[in-house]
Amino acid sequence: RREVWKKGGRLLSVLLALNVLLLAGTLISGGAFNRVAVYDTDVFALLTALMLLAVLWILFYLLRTVRCPDADAVPHRDAHAGPIWLRGGLVLFGICTLVMDVFKTGYYSSSFECQSAIKILYPLTQAVFVIVQTYFLCVSAKDCVHTHLDLTRCGLMFTLTTNLAIWMAAVVDESVHQAHSLSSSHGNTSHTRRVLDVERAGSPVGEVCSCNTAVCQIFQQGYFYLYPFNIEYSLFASTMLYVMWKNVGRLLTSSAHGHSHTPSLLSLFRETFFAGPILGLMLFVVGLAVFIIYEVQVSGERGRAQQALVIYYSFNIVCLGLMTLVSLSGSVIYRFDRRAMDHHKNPTRSLDVALLVGAALGQYAISYYSIVAAVAGTPRELLAGLSLAHALLVIAQHTFQNIFIVESLHRTPPGAEPHVSVISAPRGHWRCRCLKDISLFLLLCNIILWIMPAFGARPHFSNTVEVDFYGYSLWAAVVNICLPFGIFYRMHAVSSLLEETGETPAKENQVATGAEQTRAPASPLKRSWLVRHFSLLLRRDRQAQKAGQLFSGLLALNMVFLGGAFICSMIFNNVAVTLGDTWVLWKHSKDCVQIQTNFTRCGLMLTLATNLLLWLLAVTNDSMHHEIETEVSALMEKFSGNNTNTCLCLNVTMCEVFQKGYLMLYPFSTEYSLICCGMLFVMWKNVGRRLAPHTGSHPSTPPFHLHGAILGPLLGLLVLVAGTCVFVLFQIQASGPAIARQYFITYYAFYAAALPTMSLACLAGMAIHGLEERELDTLKNPTRSLDVVLLMGAALGQMGISYFSIVAIVATRPHELLNHLILAYSLLLILQHIAQNLFIIEGLHRRPLWEAAPESLAGKWEAEPPRRGSLLELGQDLRQASLAYIHSYSHLNWKRRALKEISLFLILCNITLWMMPAFGIHPEFENGLEKDFYGYQTWFTIVNFGLPLGVFYRMHSVGVLVEVYLGA
Repeated sequence: RREVWKKGGRLLSVLLALNVLLLAGTLISGGAFNRVAVYDTDVFALLTALMLLAVLWILFYLLRTVRCPDADAVPHRDAHAGPIWLRGGLVLFGICTLVMDVFKTGYYSSSFECQSAIKILYPLTQAVFVIVQTYFLCVSAKDCVHTHLDLTRCGLMFTLTTNLAIWMAAVVDESVHQAHSLSSSHGNTSHTRRVLDVERAGSPVGEVCSCNTAVCQIFQQGYFYLYPFNIEYSLFASTMLYVMWKNVGRLLTSSAHGHSHTPSLLSLFRETFFAGPILGLMLFVVGLAVFIIYEVQVSGERGRAQQALVIYYSFNIVCLGLMTLVSLSGSVIYRFDRRAMDHHKNPTRSLDVALLVGAALGQYAISYYSIVAAVAGTPRELLAGLSLAHALLVIAQHTFQNIFIVESLHRTPPGAEPHVSVISAPRGHWRCRCLKDISLFLLLCNIILWIMPAFGARPHFSNTVEVDFYGYSLWAAVVNICLPFGIFYRMHAVSSLLEETGETPAKENQVATGAEQTRAPASPLKRSWLVRHFSLLLRRDRQAQKAGQLFSGLLALNMVFLGGAFICSMIFNNVAVTLGDTWVLWKHSKDCVQIQTNFTRCGLMLTLATNLLLWLLAVTNDSMHHEIETEVSALMEKFSGNNTNTCLCLNVTMCEVFQKGYLMLYPFSTEYSLICCGMLFVMWKNVGRRLAPHTGSHPSTPPFHLHGAILGPLLGLLVLVAGTCVFVLFQIQASGPAIARQYFITYYAFYAAALPTMSLACLAGMAIHGLEERELDTLKNPTRSLDVVLLMGAALGQMGISYFSIVAIVATRPHELLNHLILAYSLLLILQHIAQNLFIIEGLHRRPLWEAAPESLAGKWEAEPPRRGSLLELGQDLRQASLAYIHSYSHLNWKRRALKEISLFLILCNITLWMMPAFGIHPEFENGLEKDFYGYQTWFTIVNFGLPLGVFYRMHSVGVLVEVYLGA
């Protein structure tokens, strides 16, 4: 039962965090637009409430852990969590955030007459929140809490979400400030008008506060320059809170929670060749000079601005080229390292790797968009050529630096296995020094590459290559979404490199010393040449497996971003999908390949990336079709591409049949690509995997039978028939000039009836799961892990749209009947997604009965020793065993039947809810409420990001519900 509640508590806390984050993201993004009736006072009020609740929970946690004995509340402490440099960085950024709050309070107080009181209360609340949270994380970052587990998980996730909401608000404020700076420096009227569209909304009264005094301007400029520290503080705190959340209820051995090695400041520069620190310091100083020159000259006349851009790009090209070569040489040195890979569970290291790879996606996206613009635009110009070289080097540098850092994080810490290595200190000393020089050089370079964009360098807008190619709106959206991840990547890389630099000194010396101390009692087998070299081969095989997974993953990411940049910049029409993928997946989806593993991983990832690009292309074409059909038919000529709009069809009827036919079949193409991606990912995870003999010996999945289920299918068919009727009526009306109001009411009323029924069925299923006696399946299962991730991730699309709809309705006309129905529809949709995810995940983690029953019988026969007897006694024993089995599982019959009824009902309901949006019903566009509130472009972007995920969620739910049905 402890394992059941662990899974349930984690899932509950994650769902709480997702809902709070989506609500905060809706208000923050809505408040960033001047024409949206969401004001910055609304955003400040929400953030203030979140911070006050988080402070109350932190104080409760601190009081509870102080009053409880350490052996009861915190029996273990994770030595890897909250290292000294991470806590030191948190304190430094926290102090800068407090200074920013002082500046912000002074700025709002200087114009108190026209400001809302919440604007002064917000920085004061943030100051209290920063002080309390910094103390809490410095004291409790290593805790493995064992009391009030669910409450602790929810509290940690809520505090983490509060930090992410503050980070989003700071990023939006800084982006708006940069847009204003750009508009004022260019002095272009049309450009200024476009920038002012993203101005943060003011107070609801409409008063404009002027900042004319010198003190007010100092406060304003001061807190904007301190925003990067506030952003990094929120992200540092979020990572430490996530590690604490992972450590809740964790049991550690005595060797796992010992004191970790904390290096001193002098040890960072001890035992180096000093080439890395000196070269890094030179680049740091030159980079500061280049940054100052860029900031002074880029806002001047055109000639000086172009000169500043040339200097900026030249420095970055040199710096990135050196970092790429140095990272590559470090990876080569690691190939000669004989230390074993550390395969122990380490939440801190897992989070570091995930954040490194995830944060790098921001710069990958910007770079690929720049490459497409430079190649397709004017590549012969100097700035276009420098931009192209810079983008290519950014991709190469991120890739090789990630490989180097991930390789170093997975090495065994000093003295972890002294009995393996018998290397003398002088033999490995040069490798230690080289790796430390490389780490220090990369550390200093990443600091200067963090300073430049964090404090205002935006060559993406000053260089007009991408702006002219994509248009300001699209390019600003790409940069403002992706650049914060790139800035965080640099600071997180500094933290990871600092951790490696602190552990690098004399790693091999310590290991060698330990080997000499334990050499006397070692057995002759441990000193055997064969044993040492065989263990070295095994170690290198594990290293190659990790490197192959990382390299293939990075290959797939690069292919997806390159294809995505092409698809977003132009629409391709000639795409061929063959049946080869289908045959391969049908035949080999269960394979665990053991030969040519790296080549197989790269091939699978390349095929997966291809399917993702086909899905993205189909979604883009489908979105363009709906855009053309709704309001922007005038833009058809612009997006039809390369003068293809002059083509005329001689047979108009046949042409329309073909056009309507392939547009109606798009949903099957998108689902096919995503299903292929899921199966290819599982095959990629299974490459090189070795299964125990009993893991693959289970009987095959039983065939699909109703087993007497009647009520669930009947109710599901009733929902399916009603949904089909609503779908047909809505489609008929959609083909006319306008849709009557009663059809919107019919559509939303159908959902208002179906969604609560599905939610109640899911809650009943969870209650039955709580009464079940089947054990949790804790074996490693890549398919189940992927199913859970896809369910949680795909649900964010429809939940995000729902939160945007809720904000629009509450802020405008909530008293009309149609708006009441839309509000109920949005709330019920969120609840239904949460309840259904809980029910499905609970069912997926239960051991299927065709696996549980034979194991229980086998355990019964193994428990009783064999005895001699006659055939009659043997027959009586078999009969008693059969009766015992029937007695054990007959009382579960009603539970199993109820679970099957619920699963079948939900399968049919999800098919209905997939069919309606997949085949063209999009009331989010036609009802006009959200479109009028957010503006057409903003709402169109939100729906086209969220709706494809919502469509995929329904079809994926059908697949996993079939698994739950068969497992019951």
